[in-house]
Amino acid sequence: MNQKNRIKLTLLGMGLGLGMMAFSAEGAGTGGVTSGAYGILKRLFLKGGEAAADEGARQVINLGALHEEYELTTTGFTYWDMTWGKYRGDKLPFRYRFMWLDPLTYNQSYETYTNGVREDRLPFYYVMHNRQYDCTSSTDPALANNLSIRAEAGYLVKDRVVQAERGHEVLYHPAKYTFGLLTLPANCNSMAVPFSYEENGTLTMARNSDAGLKATAKNVDIQYLMAIYAPR
Repeated sequence: MNQKNRIKLTLLGMGLGLGMMAFSAEGAGTGGVTSGAYGILKRLFLKGGEAAADEGARQVINLGALHEEYELTTTGFTYWDMTWGKYRGDKLPFRYRFMWLDPLTYNQSYETYTNGVREDRLPFYYVMHNRQYDCTSSTDPALANNLSIRAEAGYLVKDRVVQAERGHEVLYHPAKYTFGLLTLPANCNSMAVPFSYEENGTLTMARNSDAGLKATAKNVDIQYLMAIYAPR
């Protein structure tokens, strides 16, 4: 599921009367131009909380000052799965499937392999999930029905410049993300009731760049990924 979240990150010159010079030594390592409003907003966040930083950004933008605007989007980027096992003692073919987006065009591609040989490049149905599933129905080798599944889904967070103002760039953007997950059984004997939960994390993105993300949990459906800018 694609999710869009937008925040306006702002850098100004020296004319706002906000005491820029007093902050200049404090701004090292903010990731942007340290004498600008984003540097101050970051320090406001540290000193006065997120509400103060958000209000400062709104006031600066409402004044019509020069600023840059950015947007985060998320999308499914890669998916692979593999299956193998036995049916009544006979070995099943080892199958590997892979879906990916071209890193430049974001066009979708597919490949399917059987026993290590590429079978085709036709689209196939898949659901974004992580799996580490094993099922053994019998210990008798002649009657065994075994199935193993491995799968992994990868996502892309894209930071894009919506409005550019030369000299007011914010070079690095702190963000946080949330995967919405639904549990899946790890084997054919599991009777657990599925439940939903979230996996959270943080990252820092370079201006106008992409970042790959994967949920660490196994045996889950990935219902959504949300990412937002989050000044720290």
